[in-house]
Amino acid sequence: MQPVQLVLGVHLHQPVGNFDHVLEESYQRAYRPFLDTFRRFPSLRMVWHCSGFLFQWLEAHHPDYLDLLAGLVATGRVEPLSGGMYEPIFPVIPPADRAEQIRRLSELVAGRFGRAPQGVWLAERVWEPGMVQDLAAAGVRYVSLDDYHFYAAGLTPEELDGYFTVEELDHAVGVFPISETMRYLIPWAELPRVEEAFRLMQDGGQRLTVMMDDAEKFGSWPGTSDWVFGRQWLEHFFVWLETHPELVTTTTFADFSRDHAPRGRAALPGASYTEMGQWALPAGRALQYETLTRRLERDGLAAEAKPFVRGGIWRNFLVKYPESNYLHKRILHLSRRFDTDAKRALPAYDHLLQAQCNDVFWHGVFGGLYLPHLRHAAYRHLLEAQRGLERHGQPDSDRPPEIVRADLDLDFRDEILVNHRDYFCVLAPAHGGAIPELSFKPVGVNLLNVLARWREKYHLAAPAGKVVRLAGEPAGDTGAPGDLSFDDHPRHSLRETFYPELPDPEALRTGRTDGAVPFWDYAFAAEVRDDGRVDLRLVHERFPYCKTLAAPADAPRLEFDYEWSPAEHRPGWLGVEWNLGIAGGDDPEKCCFPSADRAAARGLGGPGCWDAVDGWSLENRREGYAVHFRCSEPVTVCYWPVETVSLAIDAMERTYQGLSVCFLFRLTGRRQRWRLNVQLQAL
Repeated sequence: MQPVQLVLGVHLHQPVGNFDHVLEESYQRAYRPFLDTFRRFPSLRMVWHCSGFLFQWLEAHHPDYLDLLAGLVATGRVEPLSGGMYEPIFPVIPPADRAEQIRRLSELVAGRFGRAPQGVWLAERVWEPGMVQDLAAAGVRYVSLDDYHFYAAGLTPEELDGYFTVEELDHAVGVFPISETMRYLIPWAELPRVEEAFRLMQDGGQRLTVMMDDAEKFGSWPGTSDWVFGRQWLEHFFVWLETHPELVTTTTFADFSRDHAPRGRAALPGASYTEMGQWALPAGRALQYETLTRRLERDGLAAEAKPFVRGGIWRNFLVKYPESNYLHKRILHLSRRFDTDAKRALPAYDHLLQAQCNDVFWHGVFGGLYLPHLRHAAYRHLLEAQRGLERHGQPDSDRPPEIVRADLDLDFRDEILVNHRDYFCVLAPAHGGAIPELSFKPVGVNLLNVLARWREKYHLAAPAGKVVRLAGEPAGDTGAPGDLSFDDHPRHSLRETFYPELPDPEALRTGRTDGAVPFWDYAFAAEVRDDGRVDLRLVHERFPYCKTLAAPADAPRLEFDYEWSPAEHRPGWLGVEWNLGIAGGDDPEKCCFPSADRAAARGLGGPGCWDAVDGWSLENRREGYAVHFRCSEPVTVCYWPVETVSLAIDAMERTYQGLSVCFLFRLTGRRQRWRLNVQLQAL
């Protein structure tokens, strides 16, 4: 019998903006020891892919690693793949950006290894049929996708032997199915189980199987370093491969496709790997999906039902998380402005491509949505792309702010975009007249980059007393998911609530405020005046009011004038909430203080309150900025940390997302006016 041919592939990826020490640790624990082990077995071959951000880091920090790879490529032992330069999800970025992402990584790979890649790696194996034309136009011959994609198209496991063509109109590319069985066996199973799997394939006459997966699972994921290298699983596996050539030989995509015709055509639906489909579902539906699949397993029907039981698609993350959708639409809105070759040749365009890195848009066991430093990196690159375009256009530095109406987030309702020399602000009249973004251009920060405390499937399913630990710190009994508070709206700023009694920070954190009337769900009527002011007016049967924005051209300042016109005599408090995206609440370089009294500064790690003050400031010397709020009358200021609890690979993690600040204006029950100024300062 002929041996089974194995494509053994590794995918190296780190998200744009990840910490340098994380990259170094992954290199030392996974990337380098894997390569060093592989080199000692000259008969073995493999496929290698590395996303562009990590590739550039390796070139800067460990060029010898790439030198070793180049030697293996030259001898035919390693086939390098291309892909998106900064690992975007191809279906959700414009075709011109897809082509540029592929071109840049292909040129990087070819320039370093002297071999033009024929195949590409698709981020998170997200597939949609419309991608075929762009892939083919970019010169791509083949990709690899999970066998789950093929099962969803009606193919059987016995048919997944070799590769297939997929087509769209008059274009086609090849697709290799990645074996889920191989992904779960390598490197987790004892070698006798691995051998048994290959013998079953050989007995069935199977020619090819593919194991292409994250390189980080070979030493970087928690608990894997000892198993893969300490207990020498990888070395033993490679020894076994070399000593069983009658059973299995290694090959590459390029060589197999050169020597074998496609197995046939396949019409693959939009999909990703199985787990991604579950993660993309809303929390309640994801729990139902999990319950159903466990029931099928218990009844012995899981294998039979699997091709017909599917979760959601990757795009659902843009529905599930408003923060993902907003960032995505901001990127699309800016991408349209890179509409000439001259603009796409600007360094600013590379920043736009970096902002498209997929990790910040989704969350599962993996994904980076809950990691503030990755979201901040995406906005930093987005803002640098925006500033680069503005410099290219050579705008007048003293120009008045540009104020336009546009449906930025594609919900059929206009936002108001205020593009000031020093900041970019977006008002959402249809969503409480709130502000989803206030970006301070000189420091490249979206000051409002806060993730809401969304309810996830594992919060619904977590047993009582589940241990939660602070992200990046030792495990400890720091809380239980059953005690958490959740949000039902994104944490936008400039959103108001009427309180009959003065709330404290704990009441604001938990939302347990009796009699409160939030105005977040109301649509405000918006008018852009000839003088550049923006009126946001709420027609409410009990509490009609208006807030007006003025954006002076000569300073990074926003002025909000309020006019409160109650229809009935109802004293109380109007809370004006701001949510500031500042990571690391315990950082001594970050503090807040009342009015201009910096001597009274406090850290940001816990809640606090000041009464009868006419202002409040947040200072972030780590990132080089301060935000000063000034009120026209004394107010009570309450603030508290916004923290999420999310599932990581090995534990639940509590992550500091930002600081919620509420300015509480006393209401007399009669018509009132007051002003809230926001001054931005680069330090």
